Order: sequence, then C-alpha cells, then structure tokens
Amino acid sequence: MLRHTTPVLLCIYNRPDTTARVVEALRAVQPPVIFIAADGERSVQDGVHCQAARDIALAGIDWHCEVTTDFSAENLGNRRRISSAITWVFEHVESAIILEDDCVPHPTFFSFCAELLERYADEPRLMMISGTNPLLTWPDSDSPQSYHYSHWGVAWGWATWRRAWALYDNQLSALNEPFTLERIRGVIADDAIFAANLRAWQQVRDAEIDTWDYQWSLSMLAQRGLVAVPSLNLVSNIGFGHDATHTTNPLALGAQLPVTALNFPLTHPDVLQTDAAYDRVYSRWHHGQPDAETVLKHARRALADGHAARALLLLRALTTFCADESPNPAVINLEAEALQRLRQSHVR
Repeated sequence: MLRHTTPVLLCIYNRPDTTARVVEALRAVQPPVIFIAADGERSVQDGVHCQAARDIALAGIDWHCEVTTDFSAENLGNRRRISSAITWVFEHVESAIILEDDCVPHPTFFSFCAELLERYADEPRLMMISGTNPLLTWPDSDSPQSYHYSHWGVAWGWATWRRAWALYDNQLSALNEPFTLERIRGVIADDAIFAANLRAWQQVRDAEIDTWDYQWSLSMLAQRGLVAVPSLNLVSNIGFGHDATHTTNPLALGAQLPVTALNFPLTHPDVLQTDAAYDRVYSRWHHGQPDAETVLKHARRALADGHAARALLLLRALTTFCADESPNPAVINLEAEALQRLRQSHVR
C-alpha cells in the first residue's frame, strides 16, 4: 500500500453512499492529514442524509491521521460551500488535493498530484492539477509523456496550491474588465467557445447557476494559467443522477468514466505550453458537441468493460447528432457489435 503525505480536502453534503466510496479510495493510500467540509441541510429529511454522510466520513477514516472538520450549520449551496472550504484549507496548508463526495480516484491519482505539487510549487503559470481526462486518453497512447497542459481543468478530483487559489475570484470581476475579457478571448483563440463560456460565466454571476468552478476557470484564464491533465483518466465521477446538483443525466458522456493506472516514473512534457488540439476537442466535449472520435473512444471502452448498453446509447446519440453527415462505418460496426453483445447477454 502506498501512503501519501499530501493533505486532502473532502467536501461532502447529503450522499452517504457516494461518500463511502470516496472514503474507501482514501483508505487505499491513507493520507495522514484530512480536512472534511460539509454543507448544511435544506430540510429535516435532507438533514438525515447530511448527518449520515458526516457519520460515514468520520467512521470510515479509521487509520491514524489528523482529521479537521468544518461542518456548516446552514445550507450554503454549492457556490459558497465549496469555495469557502478550499479557502479554509489554505489557511492551514500550502497545497492540497480536493475531492468532492462523488469523485472516486484511482490510487495513482494521489502519486500524480503529489509529484506535480512538488515539481511545480514555485511555477506560477501552473495553477491546477486535474485528475480527470474526459477524453480517456490523450495524447495518443504511443506518446511517452504522462500528462499535458491545458487552459481547461475538470474539477472532479484535483489539486492546487495556496498561491494559485489566492487568485480565485468568486465575484467574477473580470466580466467587468473589457481588457481582461479581450485577453481571455485571445487565450481561448476560438470565438464560439469564448461566447459559450462567457454566457456561462454571466449566468453564474447573475445567480442563475449555483456553482463555484466557473469562477475558477475564469480566474485561471485571466492569469493565463495552465492545468496539468494526465494522459489517462484517473478519477470517476459516480454522482450523475437525479439527486445530483448539476450532473443529473446518468447517461452523460462524463458519467462514471473508467479509470486507468498511470505508470511511474512520470515522463514530463518538454515545454510548458498548452496542447491546443486537446483544448479544442475538450471544449467541444464540455459544451455537449463531442467529435465522433471522442464518442467512439468512450463507446469502445464501455464495450471492453462489458457495458454494451451504454456503448449502444452513446453511439445512437452520436448518430442523432451527426444525422446530416454520411454514415460512419466505424460507428455502424461498433453498433452491430454492441447489439450482438446485448443479445448474447439476454440469451444467458
């Protein structure tokens, strides 16, 4: 068993079942310093689930470690609770790994974060280490490098430093600074993607969306900050469903992504600069318009993992999305294979 010394922040709310899964992942590496932040209840019934999640988190951390808690007596909501929890942690430590109650990491995620937190501790351009690669693999599987740089980071299991979080702007004040917005447009280098993100930032500012992470992406872009993204996916978000705050579609492309062990020692990129091709493909995925190869990659992995129904649903969604395009032979062949697997499973 690998034991890690990097402090971990666990943010929980009212889902004891997923909380238990995350605590199990923590037990695999047994970090010696854990911070637990919990949001308060919205109703009496909600309070039962909130208390159950807190009890499971505290009881499940049964190895020798220092546990510090910040349990809110009122419901702060996603935006205030998560951001205030991260600020609270950085009042105590210089760097930390952040996990929410539905993000289950592979054990190598902790090693990946620990090494990069140390390697880039004094590199202001790097602001975030993400454990999620929503494309599953990138760069190509033949590439030797263990990670790449992006302007975008998925906050489903991630790490950062006090120095970077100090630049977090929960009020999105950059939206009132034309010069900064124009600079961000230049960093993104795609007017359609910039416009889509601008609408989302404005919705968060106007309290139409209750979240904390769009502010983080805007803060990083305002600084031209970079994110380290692993070449393989290291975290699975198991929280998609009707009881989620935002990720309510259990069939979404990002739901329960499979995880893969990252090999060590790490092979580091030669140059600290963004992978522009990854940023383009990721942005399409993020805004609900993934390219065919990304969907095919997810469908192939689902089929390989024995999830023929999910593979078929992904392929059918792609066929609908690309209805005006010529039939893709790869999609047709994979659909046929998924259907055959489903028939075989029903025969058994």
